[in-house]
Amino acid sequence: DLDRRVGNTEIGLTVLAQSERHDDTANTIKVPGYGILNLRAARRISKDWQLRAHIGNVFDKEYQTIDTFNMLGRNIVITLAYQPSDL
Repeated sequence: DLDRRVGNTEIGLTVLAQSERHDDTANTIKVPGYGILNLRAARRISKDWQLRAHIGNVFDKEYQTIDTFNMLGRNIVITLAYQPSDL
């Protein structure tokens, strides 16, 4: 993870990497290795509100964490969060 704050904006990235491995105790099923990049940003837009964005799997890499279980391709999540400052 790498995160940085610039004023009232936070930005960050995460790199996930996994080498090739076996998915069974007999070592007969191989799951290929992979590497993905996730990006995120958050900005306080008022005293009580924050806007957040996340882009997962930026390069739309096809990968599996378990044999035959495909993970999400590129995905985008935008969140508006209310966080009362007087609590």
